[in-house]
Amino acid sequence: MSAANVQLLKDMGFAESIALEALKYTNDNPDAAVTFIMDGSLPETMTAAPSAPPPPPPPRPSTGNVQTEGYTHIEPGILDEIQNIHSSVHQESYNLSPEHIEYVSGQRLSKSQEQQHTHDGIPLQQEYDVFDDVTRYKNYNPQHVPSVIMPLTNGYYENYITSLIIVLYQVPEFRFKILSCQFEDLGFAEDWFRGNRVVIDPHVYKKEINGKVHDLRFLLELQRLFIFLDNDKSSRFFASVKQFILNIPAKIFHDQENLSDIISATFEWLCMELKVIDIDIDSLLKSTTKNAGSHNLQDHYSFPVELELLKFDIYQTFYEQIWNPYENCYNLCFQDLSDILTFVIQQDNDVSSSNGSHTGIRLSERFYPGVFTEHYGQIFKELTLQQQKLKESISKKKNQVLKFKSHNGKRVSGFLSATDDFFQSEGLMELSDELKAIQEKITHKEHTLNEKIARYADEIDHRCPSNIKNIMGYADELNLPAPESYLLISVIISDIAYAFLKRDKSTNTNKWTYVEFNSPRVPGHNFEVRDIDFESLRTHIRKLTNVNNLREPIVIVYGKESQFNHQVTSENYYPALTDFADFDEANLENQVTSELPDYEDSESEADLIDLEEGEEQEEGEEESPVSNAVESKKIEISEVEPEVTQEQFDFDEDDLEICEDEEKKDTDK
Repeated sequence: MSAANVQLLKDMGFAESIALEALKYTNDNPDAAVTFIMDGSLPETMTAAPSAPPPPPPPRPSTGNVQTEGYTHIEPGILDEIQNIHSSVHQESYNLSPEHIEYVSGQRLSKSQEQQHTHDGIPLQQEYDVFDDVTRYKNYNPQHVPSVIMPLTNGYYENYITSLIIVLYQVPEFRFKILSCQFEDLGFAEDWFRGNRVVIDPHVYKKEINGKVHDLRFLLELQRLFIFLDNDKSSRFFASVKQFILNIPAKIFHDQENLSDIISATFEWLCMELKVIDIDIDSLLKSTTKNAGSHNLQDHYSFPVELELLKFDIYQTFYEQIWNPYENCYNLCFQDLSDILTFVIQQDNDVSSSNGSHTGIRLSERFYPGVFTEHYGQIFKELTLQQQKLKESISKKKNQVLKFKSHNGKRVSGFLSATDDFFQSEGLMELSDELKAIQEKITHKEHTLNEKIARYADEIDHRCPSNIKNIMGYADELNLPAPESYLLISVIISDIAYAFLKRDKSTNTNKWTYVEFNSPRVPGHNFEVRDIDFESLRTHIRKLTNVNNLREPIVIVYGKESQFNHQVTSENYYPALTDFADFDEANLENQVTSELPDYEDSESEADLIDLEEGEEQEEGEEESPVSNAVESKKIEISEVEPEVTQEQFDFDEDDLEICEDEEKKDTDK
């Protein structure tokens, strides 16, 4: 730590020991160190008695339209460049959290007090932070519970990127590509999982290619997160996304107006940067469209869906987005479809409310976007033409029916009935019989025409080009190959809640998992993980989208089924990566045993070690790479299955109801 920065913090009223510890955790950044201390992130024994009352942190520069009131600033850098969900353009519609989030927070308000009693290791005057709760480390992550990447704070679009990392990790081909670049060393720091920077020699991740130096630190940090997410390699339950986010260039977020633009910019940047080192992920993230008679292609990394254009299902919605009016299907089609398709349902910045008649989108477990490619363009064209011909036929039949109903401004049935009455009154029975025969003939003709109209209307429904059954049926008649199926693999409900599909290697089955970050006082510093079922998720999303104003964007992700279900016998982890994972396992075991030596024998919560009375942590030697680390013994994880009580939360209620669960697992010493 530089003496100048230590003296600066001492001049601000902090004790030297506090200044040294804060600068250590913030990589010698004095501004971040002040925020670190003021947030209560240091042990209470260090922050309890500063030499003088510390002044408030220095004011942060204005970030333009970003409305950040009520949201924690992390540190200068990328968060200033990422658009806050609650920006000024949405000040009226976004000034409150979504209803289901408000409900959950309210439900947990009393639970949080209970939580403070349960987690006696945390001083009551501090906000609860899961990173400081050693009892959560003790519950080693069982294989059937997914690990969680912790966001930086609530209220920023970057949280959607955090959720997408976990979603992309579930795709084997994406994992393979990301892990295919090998670094000679990943370094190690005991507190890396908190988001603190691991000191590594820059030559490890800076590569000179064609005379230009490329910084690949983002890829190194992404690999670190990926091996953490592998429950076969890591017992750690949660880790911060901070270092990956901070290594995304802030410039790629400039001038992005909405979440779809931000996701597109991030995916495009990732594709371009990896291509420099011969890793091609275009087929995974980039789709292209082309116009008939033109060689110009347009790239798509995500598909924005304005709320007012949202239709009943994904097919009608997609059809409306790219082929409305119908004539576009003759000219526009997909040249290539990416293996991962990302749709962003969002509110138009210039539209305060929707006048649409939609009733919410009904998600499908499987989606066949291949029908929108060039091979199926002729089918759409043919179905549209057939529909048009049937509509013209119906129009003609209806005109004929009208002629039987009215003539010269008079109702035919009334005229014939009055004439028949006259004939009968005059005793002209022969004429009356002839008139009745004419009436029966007219009635028969009218009935026949109405039957044809009904049949044509039914045929129009069966030729609707936005109905997947019609397309697939017609393709079968033409002996066209069936398009590949895509699975729904994630729905990101908000910046703090998402659901994703996870492949169970042991049973080769897929399971839905729901994650929500919740803390009544500290945004994003606690979380819940639950199993859910697809029907409950679908019902909830339909309810959330059956509104005139969407409070927060919703992201829907489909992945090619063959890719998602691809069985991987072993991941391509290279030595430096496995060294990092092994060393972290040993460090995790040491943390638990040193912090909670009597946990397993404890009969009451009072036996938990209070961090307020704990000793100062020793300064870790961050600069020591894993390759130079002392070889540690392998961790033995208890094979005892944890007792997990999981209650389904009911999406069918007016608000999202999430039941608390308790996860307990004893670890053999």
